[in-house]
Amino acid sequence: MTAFSFPVVAKGAARIRVQLSAAHSAEDIEDIEACVQAFIASR
Repeated sequence: MTAFSFPVVAKGAARIRVQLSAAHSAEDIEDIEACVQAFIASR
C-alpha cells in the first residue's frame, strides 16, 4: 500500500493505492478486503 496525502492531493482527500499481483495469495486478497470493509464500516 502507498498513501498519498497533502500536498500530492487536496487536504482532506488522502488516498491509498493498492496494487495486486500474481504473487499475492487468495488469503492476501481476502485479508485486504476485510481490512477495507472494516475501515468503511468504522466511518
